Amino acid sequence: MKIVVIGGNSFIGSKLVTELRRFGHQLVAAPQTSGLNNARSEILAEMFRGTQVVIDAAKAPTLEDQAILDFFQMSGHNLLAAEALAGVRHHITLSAVGIEHMQGSAYFRAKVVQENLVKGQGFLIPYFNLLNCLN
Repeated sequence: MKIVVIGGNSFIGSKLVTELRRFGHQLVAAPQTSGLNNARSEILAEMFRGTQVVIDAAKAPTLEDQAILDFFQMSGHNLLAAEALAGVRHHITLSAVGIEHMQGSAYFRAKVVQENLVKGQGFLIPYFNLLNCLN
């Protein structure tokens, strides 16, 4: 199975890539760049061609409150649009258990927005929240 890991060179993303390769999957470790939130859907869709699963393990490139929110909104929107164009079958978002209760953190508020964006995309692409599945 072809899997693209956005943020595949990050701490968690690189571990995912290693483990999924061990199971024989074809992996693309897409390095995260600050341009992900500005990328055009058509360009991302080309990268996703033939991909069954996209795992979003991206992290915000800054800790500034508004920039974090802007990043997760735009990158999430761009990824989902590109996945729909490319026919990706599943979207997995890396998040944290109980973040909806930790709204004192701008990062966690932005992750809730990201989760809601994925949930609100009308099930064009079935999604799975990697960490909240433990709840």
